[in-house]
Amino acid sequence: MGQWPLTAYDVATGKRLWQRPDLRGGPYFDTGIGPPIAALTKTGDLLAFQHPGPDRSDRTTTTLVNARTGKTAKVLRSQTDPPLDMAFSDDGRQLVTAQSGGEVVIWDVATGAPRLRLKTTEASWAVAFSPDARRLYTGGDDGILRIYDLSGQRPYLRSTQTVPPRQYLHVLASDNGQKTAYLWREGKTSWMRIANATTGVMTTPTRLDLELQPVARTPSAWHPDGQEVAVHDLETIKIIDARTGKVRKETRIPAATVGYVDHGKRIVTSGEATTYLDPELSPARVTSTFTTDCCVASSKDGETAALFENDFGVSRQNWHIVRVATGELVRSGGLPVRLNSTAFSPDGRLIAGTGADGAVFTIDTASGVPRRAATTGHNDEGISIRFSPDGTRLVSGAADGTVSLWDAHTLDLLWTIATSTEGKPVAVHATFTGGNDIVTIAAYDGKTYQWDTRINQTIAYACAMAGRNLTPDEWTQAFGDRPYERTCP
Repeated sequence: MGQWPLTAYDVATGKRLWQRPDLRGGPYFDTGIGPPIAALTKTGDLLAFQHPGPDRSDRTTTTLVNARTGKTAKVLRSQTDPPLDMAFSDDGRQLVTAQSGGEVVIWDVATGAPRLRLKTTEASWAVAFSPDARRLYTGGDDGILRIYDLSGQRPYLRSTQTVPPRQYLHVLASDNGQKTAYLWREGKTSWMRIANATTGVMTTPTRLDLELQPVARTPSAWHPDGQEVAVHDLETIKIIDARTGKVRKETRIPAATVGYVDHGKRIVTSGEATTYLDPELSPARVTSTFTTDCCVASSKDGETAALFENDFGVSRQNWHIVRVATGELVRSGGLPVRLNSTAFSPDGRLIAGTGADGAVFTIDTASGVPRRAATTGHNDEGISIRFSPDGTRLVSGAADGTVSLWDAHTLDLLWTIATSTEGKPVAVHATFTGGNDIVTIAAYDGKTYQWDTRINQTIAYACAMAGRNLTPDEWTQAFGDRPYERTCP
């Protein structure tokens, strides 16, 4: 089978300037390996080339060629996997290659040595530097644009280490995002620690002696005032003082879930039926005949609650809206996915949920009609969902470390960012803090991220990514029906 050697031509005359028989592409290539890849410096002096084979191992070498003479300037070796894309920085001093195994490598062109290796969670099909080479952009299998700050060699989304680093089983932020509960196992027992995001103060670890499991549903719930948190296993519920970290009270009772309702005056749990507990964890007279298996959501006025029951038939999750004072069933229905987290909108008109396949749903409380987002912002289980204080947007967090912003009424996906850009994905819990624009993200490795979702910040990101004003088509793709603006000042 014939192959085409790398050849340079004079554009004006069509005259061949040089040819490299040892560097071949071809009209045919193995789809498992991909086509030849070439990149040229902005000045046109240096060419990077990777030919397609015939063996995949041949693609682990990049040849830098003097574009004027055709002679080899440098050979870049020691790549771990065949590359999928590459690009030079504007000054021609760096070359970035994206490897099929998920590694992104930045090379020093002068020395031929790798300057930085970034292990992502996906295969990156496109890479590019910002004009000043201070940022790197990658996009790949997860459908996520990742931004790296190369001046600090860290992901663009900045973080702080809120609590000691470890792999936590569960992380749950309070309703206002000011406090976060971290649960983990060590030795033969379980522990909890509570961190104050405002002051940085942490409680000493509290020994729970509960059988906590590494599942997507969080076995805990915050009181609306943020002063205590309830945590449970299948047989016991404990109430933890958020200031001291000490156990206030506990009771042995079958508990598939817990959730505060009626402005925190009662706790919902479930064994064979749904049970309501008073502040002393004593059963109230109000009960519901169905079970509640997860995701209790309380309306802002405290009068109603949304309770969710597992169903192993067509509907994976049955939902019930009840009057808290009497346990009376107001409305019920089914969803085709198991949920892990739910929330009531501030005006009580919608219930939002996310779950097993990363999908996001809303339920209209008046009609009972569910709506599913047309796109998914996650590639793994959704584990948290929250409304903005004004009820116009939703934020969801997932086990793959992604956080997505949604229009609460249309369920249009507005933006997705990733906190896990290197190594194994780290699950995250996201909530609005300080109004409708700032999202605080608590990761299961103890880090906390701040995401400014304001449109002017998003436009600034777009300018940094493109290095120019977006075209009208690019603007529409990124910002929908928002009137066109100049992206860069």
